[in-house]
Amino acid sequence: MNLAVEIEITKYEGGSLYSNMGGPERIYAVQHVRRMRGGSQAHLLRASDNYFYVVKFQNNPQDIRVLFNEYLATRLAALLSLPVPEVAIIDVSEWLIQNSPELSIDVGGGLLRPCASGPQFGSRYVADPLTTAVFDYLPESMLKRIDNIQDFSRVLAVDKWTCNADGRQAVFAKQTNERRYKAWFIDQGYCFNAGEWSFPDSSLRGVYARNAVYEHVTGWSAFEPTLSRIEAITEDAISGIASGTPPEWFRHDFSALSRLTATLYQRRLAVRDLITAFRNSSRSPFPNWTKREEPSTNSQTNNKEDKQTQMNDSALKLVLIFNSEAQGYKCAAHNLTAAQAVEQFGSNSAAKIIDQGRQHRSSDVRRCRSCNKAALDATREHNESARQREPEQEPSAPVVEESESD
Repeated sequence: MNLAVEIEITKYEGGSLYSNMGGPERIYAVQHVRRMRGGSQAHLLRASDNYFYVVKFQNNPQDIRVLFNEYLATRLAALLSLPVPEVAIIDVSEWLIQNSPELSIDVGGGLLRPCASGPQFGSRYVADPLTTAVFDYLPESMLKRIDNIQDFSRVLAVDKWTCNADGRQAVFAKQTNERRYKAWFIDQGYCFNAGEWSFPDSSLRGVYARNAVYEHVTGWSAFEPTLSRIEAITEDAISGIASGTPPEWFRHDFSALSRLTATLYQRRLAVRDLITAFRNSSRSPFPNWTKREEPSTNSQTNNKEDKQTQMNDSALKLVLIFNSEAQGYKCAAHNLTAAQAVEQFGSNSAAKIIDQGRQHRSSDVRRCRSCNKAALDATREHNESARQREPEQEPSAPVVEESESD
């Protein structure tokens, strides 16, 4: 274990690491501790803030986007008040790598490659390793000792939202003199389908391996308040966190980044359908959820926007596309499930997905009177909103946020 020479602490370019999140300053690694298990070949490092971090490197064997995925998904989970580690952008100097022979990546065939220097992803170790025991497995008989076991259903909503292509990973921490555990949710690298940045939803992806952690689920209330908070999140909140990451983590592909955040914003409306698909799967994960009930309503149902975007399991979707030349909405599709609508149109920033109510009889969406009326109403709302913004050449942040949520 070697100490690095002191480096001046600097903020990430542009100021705060987290847009509107009050994030910490950029930190740097000072000591290599040990290699961690796992496919990303992370390392445990001590940082300049004197905390220990599990650090994933840009040249990890999975994909460089794994660093971005970890950062965005973990920060979103933290924003939703779930128990996840603190994350940081941590600078690893070339000096530390050269003076720490174990800071390497196994590329196969007995060959080792030095870890990359520069900005890496750091996930703060969930507890002080000197005073707290951390386990990555508990036998089923001990799961009842987890104080926050209800958080497993809440994090399920996040995993479905972000299309976590891996099983849900958790560690369990307890003080050495106590019998109770706290679950922490780690390893978000395969959210957004790892390096693919796609959303191939599957009912059994992103779920914990044992049904025992879901025994408390008796209805939609088990996913609250996380589920309602996901549905109410703004696109600015998502893109604000994403914009705080080093561009090399997503290969400087800002177009792909824009598509990802737009799709994630659209997908917030499909989470209930995705949970329902898991509920109805052959695994039968919620044995105590037997009563058929309508999904819980958003806590802010008095808000006009929430009423417009409120989802339920059975609602069919109508998709409108904004035509910039005609300055109006056109009908694109109807009679879609939420999952179908998001899969087909979620990456289209001009698409507007709304509840249509009952199934429409017309097979041609262009001749459907209900759809055309909805398109006219959406166009009227857009034009009224545009006229209200005309006096201001450079809208303030609140106005931009309002217009994007219309």
